[in-house]
Order: sequence, then structure tokens, then C-alpha cells
Amino acid sequence: MPRMAQFILALLVGLAVLMWAAAGVVQTTARDWFERDVSSRARLVLVGASHALATAWYDPPNLEKQLSELGKDERVMGVAACNSDFTLQASTPGFPDELGCWQAGARLNGEPDGSPTRASGPP
Repeated sequence: MPRMAQFILALLVGLAVLMWAAAGVVQTTARDWFERDVSSRARLVLVGASHALATAWYDPPNLEKQLSELGKDERVMGVAACNSDFTLQASTPGFPDELGCWQAGARLNGEPDGSPTRASGPP
């Protein structure tokens, strides 16, 4: 009987390790798929709205109106337009502060945590 108990214990430990590894693979795959999906949706929206946004860029009320139109989709939390120096040009009321222009700029510059470095951050 002790041999059977050892076998069952080893089997349970092996299954636990296998499940842990599988969960990690599934989580990474799902996160990568989600990021690609969100990115492709954002690109699609921007391609469709690029002319209207470019036309409204120097007219703040019109730019806010265009962003509000983009933000009407139930899958969109909020929309923001950032300048090339990562300052906020305009945003919708639902746009979360923690996803601001500096964080987007940091990601574009390859900083994985999204926080600006001392050299590239605000003064």
C-alpha cells in the first residue's frame, strides 16, 4: 500500500506542475491575443477617423466632438489625442488618467512599465 500512496502522490504532484505550466501558457497566449486584438481595432478606428481628426486637430471643440464620436462605442472607455511631445491635446470625459499620454509615450519608447524616465518624464 505505501508504494501505491507514493505513486498517487507523485502523480498528483506531476499533474499540479503540468497544470501550473499550462495555466501560464494559456495566460500568456490570451494576453498576447487580447493586446493584438485591441491594437488592430485601434488601428482600424484611426484609419477610418484619421481625416476627420486631422481636419479638427487645431479646432479644440471640433476635436473633442470627433473624439466623443469615437468614444460612443460600448467597448471604448475613453479616447484621447496626444501631441508629439506626449502632452494631452484633448480627451473624452471617460478617458482614464492612468492611461495618459506619458504612459503611451513610454510604451512607444520601449519602457515596459509605462512610467516615464527622469530624462523623458515631465519636468
